[in-house]
Order: sequence, then structure tokens, then C-alpha cells
Amino acid sequence: MAILGAGAVMMGSRLGDAFNFLYSIMLARWLGGGEFGSASALMLALAIPAATINVLVCRETVWRTETQQPQALRAFVWRWFWRAFAAGSVCAALIVLFNPYVGTVLRYNHPDVGYGLAALVVLTLTRPFWQSVLQGQERFLLISAGPPLEGFLRLTLTMAFLYFLQAGLRGVVAAQAITGVILLGYGMVLGIAGTRTHAQQHAPATPLPHACAPPTNWRTLAASLTITTALILFISTDVIVVNFIFPGPIADAYAAIATLGKIVLYVPESLAVIMLPIFVRDAAHARSSTRATVAAVAIALAGAAAITLLFALCGTALMRAVYPQAYLAYAHLLPWYAVAMGGVALCRMLGTQAMARGLLAPGVALLAVAALQVLGFYLFRLNVGQTTIVLVITSLAAAVVSAAMALVRAPWRGTHAHLP
Repeated sequence: MAILGAGAVMMGSRLGDAFNFLYSIMLARWLGGGEFGSASALMLALAIPAATINVLVCRETVWRTETQQPQALRAFVWRWFWRAFAAGSVCAALIVLFNPYVGTVLRYNHPDVGYGLAALVVLTLTRPFWQSVLQGQERFLLISAGPPLEGFLRLTLTMAFLYFLQAGLRGVVAAQAITGVILLGYGMVLGIAGTRTHAQQHAPATPLPHACAPPTNWRTLAASLTITTALILFISTDVIVVNFIFPGPIADAYAAIATLGKIVLYVPESLAVIMLPIFVRDAAHARSSTRATVAAVAIALAGAAAITLLFALCGTALMRAVYPQAYLAYAHLLPWYAVAMGGVALCRMLGTQAMARGLLAPGVALLAVAALQVLGFYLFRLNVGQTTIVLVITSLAAAVVSAAMALVRAPWRGTHAHLP
């Protein structure tokens, strides 16, 4: 059943990625004047809180399921759901209040884009809760339906707004918001129903050594926040910086390179969905995760190497097939971008394992490298080639730091000292 579920997640994620790729191509062809770069920057800026919440809820779900506490799980999710909703509402109000200044940073002119961004902030903070319950319960068949559903809805709604209404960037944000509302309902219905039945059907194989210890505390929160923040900074900062510094056409072209280059992360992201509850369960039982960690890292690196080779051999042809002719001038950056994402892929796998055990040091180390990356973008900003070089160097440095932290601290070993 675990193999079937894992296969379903991989297939569902790939279908979702296919829709997202078509979505990116459509935006690149239909949005002009720098709007494609602005749209990419907007979407990337919303990723950090969602990823952090996902890890925390997944950890709590695994722990409460192992200890047969469905009521405590429901109370935890609802409590933090409303807290996140309140925080998102405050952020949304600030975006609306300072809409002109936010528009200057993210390079949009119409105030409606800011209103849509405010709604997306609230949705981003509330959507992960119940979907993360499904992940923590390893209900992979239900999880696998989410990415293709989201990709299909976002693609069709965006096409409607752009083609029929000529709404531009406003239509992109509106389509994202409507998709978020539908996916929020999807996760809530399935997640709430699951907490009523799944926990009672699950019996842990062995008693938990620290069954009474609360799995979520300041350390686990800080560990999840620092690691997810660092990982998403490595994925998104370059696009946001390029969109802010360089003219619209250059920002559009770089966003296209980034979209193709991030294909390297498709497999690691799917693996992370599958491996996070496994790593958390190993931590709860003080078991070793060595074999699973090494296997996940090997798969991620093998996939990154294969895609980098493909881009080195056929990158220009791929760019010519899917993007406007003007973007071909930057096709030579594609293999290097894939190398950078290979480093991020390694950080993703080791970071997932560290978050499962609430290890704070790896996140602090990655944040330090991310800060150096931002400094590098500031010092070397003559052209996007320099931006890519900085991205490659710092991403590989982050990979080395993550590997060194894993070897020195050995966070996969089954020692009680690493339990929250």
C-alpha cells in the first residue's frame, strides 16, 4: 500500500507539474512588458509561510496519530488555522494600506493586483492545514489528486481571464485566488473527515519513548521556519531580485530560464511529501532514518544530473520550442541554473529530515548562506549572467553545508537527544 501511495503521489505531482509547465508557457507568451517576471515574483514571494505550516502540521499529525489522540489533533489544527487566518488578515490589510509601495517593489501598477495579492496571502496561510493532515496520515491517494486539480483549475481560469477578459496580471492573480479557495475547501472536507476515522484505525507498532512530550514547541517551530525560509530563498530570491533590478524583457527571459531550470526540483519535491511523515515517525520512535535519507539523496542527485545533461545538450532547442524567440539569448544559462537547483535538491532532502527531528542548526547555517547569496546579488548585478553565477556558487555552498551538518550531527540516528 505504501508503494502504491508513493507511486500515486509521484504520478499526481508529475501531472500537476505538466499543468504548471503549460501554465508557465502560456504566461510567457501572453503577458508582456515585464508582467511575466512580475507574476513569477508574486507567486514565489508567497511560498515561505505555506511550507512552514505544512511541516508543523504534518509533524503534529504523525505524532497525534501514533499516540491515538484525534481530538488533540483536531484542536491543534483548528487553533492554528484561526491564528493563521488572523495573521493573514493583518498582512492583507497592510498590503492594501501600503499598496503603492508593495507595487513598487513587486513591479505592478494596477491596485487590483494588490487586492488579489492580499487575498492570496490569507489563502496561502490557511490552505496547508488540512492538506498537511492528509500528508501526515500518509493518505497519498487523496494527496495525489491535489496537484493535477490545482494545475488544471489554475490553467483554465487563467486562460479565461487572459483570453476572454484581457485582464493581464490582474487575471493571473484572480485565477490564483479562486483556485486557492477551491483547494482550501478540498483540503478541509477531506482532512476533517480523516481526523474522525484514521486515528482510531491506526495502532503504533511500538510505544513512543516520549509519547507525552508535545511535538510542537518553539524549537520545532524555529527549525521548520529557518529551513523552509532558507530553501525558498534559494529558489525564489534570484527571480525577485532580477524582476526588481532589470528591465521587464530581461526579467521575463530570466523567469523563463528559472521555470525550466526548476524542473530539477520536481522529483525532490515529490519525495519530500512522501518522506516527511516517514522521517517524523522515525523521530517519534527514536529510530534510524539512515537508509531512507541516503536513498532520497541519491534519487534527487541522479535526477538533477540527468536533467542538467539534457539541458546542456538540448537547452536551446527546448527554449525555442516553448518560449518566444527573444528568450533564446539566455539559453546558455539553463544548464547552470539546473546545476544550482541540483544543490538545492540536496538541501531539500537533508532539510526535510532535519525538520522532522526539529534540528535548528541546519536551518541557521542555510540562512547564513542565503544571506550571502543576497549580498552576492547586490554586489554582482551588471547582468543576469552574474546573477546565475552567484546562484550556482551559493546553492552548491548550501549543499556542502547541509551535507557537512548531516555528517557531523548525524541527525538521522535514532537518539533521544534529537527528539523535541
